[in-house]
Amino acid sequence: MYKFLRTIVCLISVVLSSCDPGERWSSGNYVVYAIDDSELIKFGVQVGGGGIQGLVRPKVVGIGEDPKWIVIERHPNGDKTRPEFYYLEKLQVIDQQSGKDVAHGPLSQGEFNQKRVELKLPPISERFD
Repeated sequence: MYKFLRTIVCLISVVLSSCDPGERWSSGNYVVYAIDDSELIKFGVQVGGGGIQGLVRPKVVGIGEDPKWIVIERHPNGDKTRPEFYYLEKLQVIDQQSGKDVAHGPLSQGEFNQKRVELKLPPISERFD
């Protein structure tokens, strides 16, 4: 009976851990994460009490950073033909209530390329797709 219960407990832990892919990337309080479904990858900032304030909705597919900036690429509704890009300054104070106006975007590929030159933004260096 003991071996049976131990086996059940082990199986439950494997199942539960595979349902929550969790954190994919982090830097300071910023995090790329998924809840319940690995396809629903988001970008956000950790706020007091262990919560995460979402800043860029799914599906986040790439991220890059340097000491000043974070850049994010997403495919809205998983559509790879229409990439959208966001950027934010790390040192910016974040309104933990709304998170609005923190991540600038969405930008098209052309608009993002212009901002990369203008602001010296880093490239997308890590992929999640």
